[in-house]
Amino acid sequence: MGNCFAKGKESRSPRRIGPSPSSLKLSAIQADEHLPAEATRDSVESSRYTSIKVLRSALERGDVKLLKASWFGQHGTTGKRLPSRQTLERESPDAFANCAMVQTCLREVETAAACDERQCTFPGIVAVSYCWETNLHPDTRGSLLRKLAPVLEFYASQRAARDLDPDFALLIDFWSLHQSAVRTEEQAEGFRRAMGAMDVFFAHKGTVALLMTAIPDDWQISNLYADRGWPTFERALASLDKTGGLCLDVGHFAPQNWHGGDFSRKQPQVLKEQGIADAPTLLELEEGARVPPFPPAEFRRLLARKRFAEAQDRGVLAGLYDTAA
Repeated sequence: MGNCFAKGKESRSPRRIGPSPSSLKLSAIQADEHLPAEATRDSVESSRYTSIKVLRSALERGDVKLLKASWFGQHGTTGKRLPSRQTLERESPDAFANCAMVQTCLREVETAAACDERQCTFPGIVAVSYCWETNLHPDTRGSLLRKLAPVLEFYASQRAARDLDPDFALLIDFWSLHQSAVRTEEQAEGFRRAMGAMDVFFAHKGTVALLMTAIPDDWQISNLYADRGWPTFERALASLDKTGGLCLDVGHFAPQNWHGGDFSRKQPQVLKEQGIADAPTLLELEEGARVPPFPPAEFRRLLARKRFAEAQDRGVLAGLYDTAA
């Protein structure tokens, strides 16, 4: 992140692929160094999902890196497979949000968290919940990004309609977190911290969760979104305390005004007009996005029936949900 934050950037690593550290079987508070060890549940609940402290810490260390929606919208229209975060950092550094963009997006998240209005303000940090096509790569033929591209353009047009910069920042795990079979000690430590912050990206009252509940038409997989552990966890978190419009089901997104998904080439005024015309779509995306809140014990039983690439992730996610619920 350059000199964007007080501390320097470090290289960190992923979730989903590779062994999960056994220490993550501890509670979310113990696993997350962003909170003091003596923090009580009350103190966690009062600020963890309204303050930007945890988000900022994960970003300043490089445990999580946010993506430019405009870049992903542009490449999503090509139908090409994108490499992991490490390769993107080397070959396409412009795929990631720069320091100024991250700071602006964090301010928008902070403002949105303090807003009591039920309507969506389209803040600048968006977490995408989806299922992977394979255990090694989530989108082997670029089909998922092609499906996501019009969603990103819709979101950008809504920002333009509110006189915000159309571009915004994305959390998509495969490209936001380091993916590697060979993980350094520093990256392993970063992985543990990233795991301890994942609940905040989805449950925070100022971020938006986009739920890609339907898979691309050309995928041949048997375990769908509702069958997977991580998407179940992400959707449950996003359903807890967000105001209207901050949890959107985009699995069957069918916009009235979509012109390709590559909004990076459009003038803000064009996007603004498009956003005004497409405003009713928001209500359709809100409908059915949320699930009822689960008591922690019931959520543990639910996770026990879901598919995980790493079985030990069940305990990790159950602990994080305990913190949020």
